Order: sequence, then C-alpha cells, then structure tokens
Amino acid sequence: MHGITGSGKTEVYLKLIEEVIKQNKNALYLVPEIYQVPQIHEKLLERFPSQDIIIWHSMLTKHERIKYLEELQNKKKNKIMLGARSAILAPLLNIGIIIVDEAHEATYKQSGQIPRYDAVKTAVKRAEIENCPVVLGTATPNAEQYYSSLKTNTLLELPKRIYDVPMPKVCLIDLKEEFPRSNKNIISNELKKNIHEALNKKEQIILLLNRRGYASHIFCRACGFTMYCPNCSVPLVFHKNGQLLICHHCGYKKSYMDISCLCPECNGPHFKYFGLGTQQVEEEVKKIFQEAKIIRVDSDKLNKKDEYINLWKEFSSGKADILIGTQLVAKGLDIPNVTVVGVIMADTMFNFPDYLSYERAFQLLTQITGRAGRGNKIGKVFIQTYGPDNELFNFIKTHDYKSFYEIEIKNREEFQYPPFTSLIRIIFQSKGEDDCIHYANEILKELSSFSSQHESISLDLSLLGPAPCFFNKLHGKYRYHILVKIKDENLKDLLFKNIKNMKRSAKVEVIIDIDSINLL
Repeated sequence: MHGITGSGKTEVYLKLIEEVIKQNKNALYLVPEIYQVPQIHEKLLERFPSQDIIIWHSMLTKHERIKYLEELQNKKKNKIMLGARSAILAPLLNIGIIIVDEAHEATYKQSGQIPRYDAVKTAVKRAEIENCPVVLGTATPNAEQYYSSLKTNTLLELPKRIYDVPMPKVCLIDLKEEFPRSNKNIISNELKKNIHEALNKKEQIILLLNRRGYASHIFCRACGFTMYCPNCSVPLVFHKNGQLLICHHCGYKKSYMDISCLCPECNGPHFKYFGLGTQQVEEEVKKIFQEAKIIRVDSDKLNKKDEYINLWKEFSSGKADILIGTQLVAKGLDIPNVTVVGVIMADTMFNFPDYLSYERAFQLLTQITGRAGRGNKIGKVFIQTYGPDNELFNFIKTHDYKSFYEIEIKNREEFQYPPFTSLIRIIFQSKGEDDCIHYANEILKELSSFSSQHESISLDLSLLGPAPCFFNKLHGKYRYHILVKIKDENLKDLLFKNIKNMKRSAKVEVIIDIDSINLL
C-alpha cells in the first residue's frame, strides 16, 4: 500500500484489524523502530480498549516478556501484537493479518548479529504459512518492493491526504549564497524568519540533522592530524556534554581533556571542530530562539527506556516548541500543529558509496517533509543544501515518487542491482589485515572455479571484489567483502550451500549476508 504522508494509512490498518477481530483471529502489527511503539500503542488502545494488546521488542524486561508470553497462552481473547522486527518471530497463533508499517525501512533487516533475517520478507513468508494477507505500507516504497507489486498487481494507492489537506510547500536554500549573508550561522535567514513566524503563532517546528554529537570529528589545523578510534577506521565524534570523544561503532570513549587540548602529532593547541551534529544545532538554536522550549531526540539522548515516550508526549502535547533530532524525528510523528520543518544539511545523506544512498536520501527527505502541515494549517519545509541542482530535490519539491522511481529503476537495471539481481555479500573480518585479504582471495578463486565449471551458472553470476569495506576496520577487526550478483533466483540456495561448504580459516570470520541491503 503506497500512501503519501498523511493519507490515512494508519486508519486503513485499524479498519483491517477490526475485520480480523470480527473473524475471531489475531493481528500482528510491525513498526521499524522501538521508539514508534508507544505512538501506535496509544492509537490501538483508543480503538480497541477491550482487546489484549501485546508489546514485543528487544527492550522488554524479563518480567514483561514472561507476562506477555503468558498472555499469548490465553486463547479465549483475540490479541493484537505490536512490536519491532523481532515480533515477526513471536509465537502468536491464529493470525488473521500481518501489517508492516513503514515497510521501506532498513531497520527491518537484522544483518549485524545472528539470526540474520529480513523481517519484511519473513512477514511475507509467514503470511503464506498462516494463509493470511500481509500489508506492506509506506509513503516511500523501496524500488524493489514497488517493482514487485507492479509485476504481481498487488499495489494499492492512496494518492491524497485525508480531507484533501494540501502537501507542504518545499523551499530549497542554497547555502553557497546563504552562508555569507547569515553571518556563517547554522540556521539560514529564510528558515530563521519562518521559525520566528511559527513561534509567534504558537505553532511547532521540527529540525532534522542526521548526525549525532557536537562535531563529526576534530582535527589539528597546524598539521592535519585527525583523532581516530583505535579500534575502527572512523574519526571519533566530539560530544560537548561530558567533553568526550566517542566512536559510534564500537563505543570507545576518550576524554577530550586526556589529550590536554594538544595535538599528539605536532603538540600544537590548534584543534578545530569540524562537521555539524545535533548537539551543536541545539546549542545554536537556543541562542537564536531564547524564549522557545527546545528538545533534542537522538540515540544519545534516548539511553533510558521511557525517555522517548516522555519527550514525544512533551512535544505532541504542545509543551515544547522546537524538536531537533536525527532520522528518528522523521518517522511516524503525526502532530497537526507542526507547520515548519527544516533540514539543516541535506548533503550529508548522499555521501555514501552505496547503490541505495539516493533512494534512502529520497525516503528520509520525503518522510521529514510529510511531518509538516498535517492539520488545517499550511506546512512549509526548508531544505538547506550546497547542491540545489541535484535532480533528487525536484522530486521532493513536487512530492513525485513515481518520477523518482522511474529513474531509479533504470539505474538499477543498467548496473544490475536488485530487483534485477539478488545480492549475496560475503564479509571477511580478521585482526590481521593480511590474513583477511589472503583468505578473501582464496574464496574468490573457489567461487570463480565453481562458476566456470557450470556454464549456465557463469552467465547468471558475477563476482566483485574482494575490496575493503567502506568501514575498513570495526571493533578491532579489518573488513573486506566480495559482492555476488545472481540473476537467477534459483541459484541462490545452490551458491549459499557452496559458500558454506568452503574451507574455513581459524583467523578469519566470515559473514554471509543474503539479499544484502547495506554495502558499507
């Protein structure tokens, strides 16, 4: 179900659940983030006060998990299970419908730890087993999902907002011109003016920057030295609260004062903060809008279980004026009083060497745009960028998913990425880089030999690599990968078995990521 933001997808889900309960069956409702559970839970309680609503996600306490497992055993009452991706594996019986909200989200794929699975594909398979419908709902479908639904004639469209509420007006702000005029301020003059107007009308504002911390890294202006994590090939992010340098991958922390504010390389006192983070935006916004109540939402802020619920209630009730955050603020917020949305730096979304980077940028920008003007007040969105000529922004401005999809699907076909091939990513990890490279090359030789022995297979299979992963070192281990593209879906199982049976190295860990959606 492809419905634009504010088109009433949630209402459709609730109507479907009503029908399922009338049939004396249970419903399973998935959301991509644990933080979205409280909002949907509130709506379910309002609509179904007499039903058992079971919450299921990884942040449940042992006591809560036992309580909900006991409730699952009670077959006398119909149940609605609401949860994040792990809920698709929960022991819910007699399922009448499976709803996957925001089905485009990458968080539905668990690829970092065992068991590795895609909750969306698992939902489709489980619906087949349970002989029930599955609804994949989103305002920004993955190209792969949209292509499949067109081919199978399983696409439902909701092209308008409820009550014909207009989509927000999207304005691009060219930072090349704005930066000198705004006295090098993070907030452009145009965005600043509209925030002031919204505050005067008692309206609310959301500001998005998809980077945590205060600065993305610090470096020495005298010699160019950058402070990197000793375990990972990434710069340490500076967090002003606590004066800490933190690695967001392995959790390594170092006190900024430990380096005595002097460069370890040249012993100079010329460190400079570089790159924006949500903490820096919060600090700047508080200086400009001193009378406004401002809250920040990112994963650094949400280290307590109920922190998001409290912050969400504070903003949705109108007790806070400005919400600043990472991509978390783009998902699922339905607050009619939000009239202004600002994207502080859109360009950070494009700089990843991944075939999905433009699609994900389009999805995030479309989702955050959809937070504005959901009530009876006109919404405005301001996207700050150094590249306003990027064709992606035209699709955002006109709210035109289909034109974006047509270009995206052509590029996928030309370069043979999904849905035109299946991807298997073989990741090699080792404390010794030479061991990692050597073993990866051995596996490549075996795969090439396997392919050449079967002429029919070689035509439908291509091998790329081994190459260093974008994050070449994480958690103290070097990382290389081989990308396997398969045209014939039936070859996937055969190839997977072949890879599993290859000789193992005691020094190198191998991760086989089927249907990979992350090339980093």
